[in-house]
Amino acid sequence: PSNRWGLFPMASVGWRVSEESFIRDNVSFLSDLKLRASIGTVGQPVGSPFQYIQGYVVGSGGPYEFIDDTQVFGIAAPEPANAKLSWADVTTTNLALDLGVLDNMFTLTTEVYQRFQDGLPAKRNVSLTDTYGGGLPEENLNQRITRGLEFVLGHKNSVGDLSYSVNVNYNLARTMWLHREGEAYTNSYDEWRNRREDRWEGIIWAQNYIGPFTSADELR
Repeated sequence: PSNRWGLFPMASVGWRVSEESFIRDNVSFLSDLKLRASIGTVGQPVGSPFQYIQGYVVGSGGPYEFIDDTQVFGIAAPEPANAKLSWADVTTTNLALDLGVLDNMFTLTTEVYQRFQDGLPAKRNVSLTDTYGGGLPEENLNQRITRGLEFVLGHKNSVGDLSYSVNVNYNLARTMWLHREGEAYTNSYDEWRNRREDRWEGIIWAQNYIGPFTSADELR
């Protein structure tokens, strides 16, 4: 399978700043300083397999008895197949900095990244009228984006014959649906309360609890 552009482009670039003479000859404690960036698109298998193949569902309905003491099950046509259904395209962009000091005794890696998923499978059941009356195949309709920031702090050293290293990792990421097929609302409050498109995931609705009323004065 291929993405909708027919290619899987990937590219990366890096600059080892600490190897430049203006850093190497003037900042002795700096062991490593590297800037890097990358971008790439890959295919992501999503949804149930073989949806793009037209066929029949064996064992649908029944059992039926056409001959004495013999049970048989039916064969039914499934939902229409979508021959153009493909993998989702996942494009990841990454900007990073690697830093090491004192012969890399202390290190820091920080990265900013974005993951864009295009063509996640969904059905048009809500966007079509109820008069259609049948099931629909999945299509590459939905889009989702994840943005994040990651830090990795490291320390390594030797004490006598003992060598040790410690790494601490912190990651902050948020995901948003850019398009979510099938969202429908009955009124503006329903949309404000339940919409998922163009909103970061993980929103929790709650109420403040101030405790039970214990007297008539507290009700006023």
